[in-house]
Amino acid sequence: MRRKNFLLLLTLIFGLNIVNAQSDYEAGGEFSAGLRVGGESGVSVKWHFENNKTALELLATSNFFNQENNGFTTNFLIEKLAALSSNHKLSAIIGAGFGARWDKSQYGPAGIIGFDWRMFRKLNFQVDWQPTWYLFGKGGWSNANAAFTMRYNIFN
Repeated sequence: MRRKNFLLLLTLIFGLNIVNAQSDYEAGGEFSAGLRVGGESGVSVKWHFENNKTALELLATSNFFNQENNGFTTNFLIEKLAALSSNHKLSAIIGAGFGARWDKSQYGPAGIIGFDWRMFRKLNFQVDWQPTWYLFGKGGWSNANAAFTMRYNIFN
């Protein structure tokens, strides 16, 4: 069963790569939504502005693997993208915003650092670390939020 899934994944990746090669597009203006898996897992929605230098991201996550610390969190981030490729499809990201942990009534500034890869016309991958410092409410520091995100570009 695992071998079939692996072969299916490889076929999908190669098929998408062929489609991407046929449709060379300029990155920028994508609106995407997808899944985030890692320290805190959940849903990610991101909008890359037309200038390829700025993006907005909204995350709704929970730590499903730690029963003591599995409350619902949201982060709203403004990100700066630094192109690592000439077509702006691979970028380093750094940003800041607001984080809230609703089960413990904690609120405060959140940050992000990582890499964003708009690999195919319709797929976007991201690896990042998002520390949050809860200044209000019960206070605290969350530094275990490193994750992998895969999003589908809804509008391009």
